[in-house]
Amino acid sequence: MMEFFTALIIYYSVNGLPDRSVIWFESFSQCEQALRVDDFFDKIYSDASHMHVACKKTNTLSKSIKPKSRPEVIDGKEVDNRREEAGLHRPLDSNKRGKSDNT
Repeated sequence: MMEFFTALIIYYSVNGLPDRSVIWFESFSQCEQALRVDDFFDKIYSDASHMHVACKKTNTLSKSIKPKSRPEVIDGKEVDNRREEAGLHRPLDSNKRGKSDNT
């Protein structure tokens, strides 16, 4: 699952002047959970009628799916991906796994 950094933006006023604060979360769902805390508004601002909050998702990934590498098959035999990455394209021999080529 891909997740994006999300800002919890709190708009409020101090002495009649508008202001805002931002709290960052790693996902939109974490931001929404913070808003669901029973006394969230009471803890932040004594008069919640003069406050507005919003969760704003960014385009910056905080978590993404890492695809698993699939085995490559050459001439009907599976090739070890680690060997492929090293430039060695030899089929795996199940009898020789973990042994050196000299044995």
